[in-house]
Amino acid sequence: MSLKKRRAEQAALEAESSRIHKKRETAFARQRTFIGDEIKVTLKALPLDPRPLVAPPIADPASPALVPSLECASKKKKTQTSELLDEFRDAIPRLLDLLLDSDCHGCKSLQTTRCVDCTVKVMMCNECFIASHALQPTHWAEVWDHSQGFFVRHDISTLRPAGYAIHLGHDGQPCPNPASNTDLLFQIIDVNGVHNTKIQFCYCNGSVEDRVSQLMKSHLFPATLRRPTMAFTFNVLKSFHLHHLESKVSAYDFIGAFRWLTDNAFAHETSDPYPQFRMVMRIWRILTATKRLGQAHGIDSVLTHRPRGNLLVYCPSCPKPHFNMEKGWEQTPVHLRHLNQMQDTLDGNYHANKYNKNSDPDDVSLFTGRAYFPDDTEYRAHLEKIPKNSRDEVFLSLNPILILTRDA
Repeated sequence: MSLKKRRAEQAALEAESSRIHKKRETAFARQRTFIGDEIKVTLKALPLDPRPLVAPPIADPASPALVPSLECASKKKKTQTSELLDEFRDAIPRLLDLLLDSDCHGCKSLQTTRCVDCTVKVMMCNECFIASHALQPTHWAEVWDHSQGFFVRHDISTLRPAGYAIHLGHDGQPCPNPASNTDLLFQIIDVNGVHNTKIQFCYCNGSVEDRVSQLMKSHLFPATLRRPTMAFTFNVLKSFHLHHLESKVSAYDFIGAFRWLTDNAFAHETSDPYPQFRMVMRIWRILTATKRLGQAHGIDSVLTHRPRGNLLVYCPSCPKPHFNMEKGWEQTPVHLRHLNQMQDTLDGNYHANKYNKNSDPDDVSLFTGRAYFPDDTEYRAHLEKIPKNSRDEVFLSLNPILILTRDA
């Protein structure tokens, strides 16, 4: 066989082998498409199976390709966390100063106390709290208890080891002439609760001034006139007066809320000033009515046509001579006289007997006939003058009914 022929056969074998190898490596999908009467067959090559992963060659650790470039590192953008950490790292000295700044701003003592009722909760020491609340002694103080790990509520009188007393008579300052052991245990009821505190009365001029006047000048209404040991702030009395008229809250519930404000966990352990409050409010009402209706300012000398000392609320629109009617109203024409008429409506009150106090038959009236109920003494004297009707006269109108009933 010639060399040329052998080369041709070898080339043919290689071509056939290449065709078979290519056919084995490639998968085909046969698809038939019907177009009218013809059938079109198409072949579509499918992807081969994925090749197995081959690990890259191990590089030399000392290769310069593994060493990052300083130029590239400087151009890389920092993350948000890295930027925040950089800012905090620069501010560590200042944050440390703020963390260690626990001294009182007034006297550089340890800050342990804060006010519950002030708008701004500033931490301070006990002495600075007393100095800043000399004119607001009923604000509650919260003192940090290191042993228990939380704030404990205190009255201002307990912030000093030797005790602190509310000073009267000198604008919150101590009396320059105090007597020995003049601190008096006292109970003050304010809008934020019941305070068991101490009070120091003024002892100037060698003798103690009237305690009632000192309390009233400090807007504290005493519960008694003889050596008072309890008082209600004017704010409490004004608040209840409005709440009672507007929301119809009772005195019992009103005082009960103050006990919960004092200690929300053990309200039953707080003393109950309800009996004293009920009596004080009766006096507060008569004082308020006397002041508002002008009796404390001599209004009787101006409105001479009204009963002297009266505490009635008159209608300002009803026509009344010498008050809101023009002069010469007597000459009003007949067809216009109806414009000057005043109408009074009277109605019987069949529940007036409920005002009698079963627990106190000798209850004292503070208005004494100057308002809507007559004076009891004058009322009983008037009843004695009225002739008493006999039984026959009382039931005279019922006789026809009794006769019909008897005949039936």
